[in-house]
Amino acid sequence: MFATTHPQFNKFGTFRGWAKAQGKHRHIGYDAPKDLHRDQSKIRLGSGDPRISTAEMQVYTLEEPMPPRPRRWWTLRSDWPTNFPKTPPPDQVLSHWLTSARSDDAARGVVWPVIDPEHLAKSGTAWQIFPNFQIGQGLTTALCYSARPNGFDPNSCIFEAACYELYPEGQEPQTEWVYLEADDPDWRTVFPQDFSNMAAVQQA
Repeated sequence: MFATTHPQFNKFGTFRGWAKAQGKHRHIGYDAPKDLHRDQSKIRLGSGDPRISTAEMQVYTLEEPMPPRPRRWWTLRSDWPTNFPKTPPPDQVLSHWLTSARSDDAARGVVWPVIDPEHLAKSGTAWQIFPNFQIGQGLTTALCYSARPNGFDPNSCIFEAACYELYPEGQEPQTEWVYLEADDPDWRTVFPQDFSNMAAVQQA
């Protein structure tokens, strides 16, 4: 058992992570309840009333932990079916969330790829490619990191983060690199927490 790097997410629920070696590479993910196993790769539902806690977690993920970025993540709609129980089972919340998000995206011209659920469940949330690249994959997005040598300085690196997303044809945004110092407040919360681990990882 290890202390979490991002403790602020614990208020939304208890998420147990796993990691599996793939030769020199590896991939990571989260455990899911048995009835949600097929969708566990990218889905984390909050505890309590999953309609509320999951929506709060998604808003927090978009607005606080990471630098602002021109991406559209899945949204939780407020028009829950009237036949939902007062506190619906998580699998019903997940099904409604994914169905409505897929429908919303299709209406704006973004068609989700069809991936076998069992294959998706095994893919995890992110892959680390030796020696310095990570892909946090989604159905329509990818958040990629790399850490390049900073000249010959063994105590620093050039860290790059890039977000990729499917857009309707002709609506792709113009992109540009934004340069930030390590202590720049625009890194928000999550990246500095990851940065704090780098020295220990490099020494190991």
